[in-house]
Amino acid sequence: MSLKDALASMGLAGTTALIAVNFTHPIETWKTRLQVNPKFSVLGMIKQDGFFSLWKGIQAGWLREASYTTIKLGAYGPIRDAIGANKKDAPFLLKFAAGSLVRSTRFGRVAHHAIPLCCFAPPPPHIIPFPIACMCRHSFNFASE
Repeated sequence: MSLKDALASMGLAGTTALIAVNFTHPIETWKTRLQVNPKFSVLGMIKQDGFFSLWKGIQAGWLREASYTTIKLGAYGPIRDAIGANKKDAPFLLKFAAGSLVRSTRFGRVAHHAIPLCCFAPPPPHIIPFPIACMCRHSFNFASE
């Protein structure tokens, strides 16, 4: 696969993700607000804030999809072709390896871990980030704080 084809693959992946997030974001907004407040009413939200309030925060969703999905979906084709998993008789494990390589590349790791972090509000002040080694020990102490 040429560089031009790889960039086209990534561009198409990013474009489709940007289109899709416009439809899934209202569902995510509803789901998140329902998790925070079990008595949340989407109809009440629409009455109070308007129909387009379902798309509050869509800019963060666009940022995430434009970077994260562009890299993860767009890089699959070039990596699949590079290891020979694009052949019709290629075994499933080779195709699985191509997907795993996309996830394990430096860009895939950055896209998976760092980019989503910039799309969400900072944690509430009572939640203190802990190193991984301390997380298990402190995870059950939040209720007592």
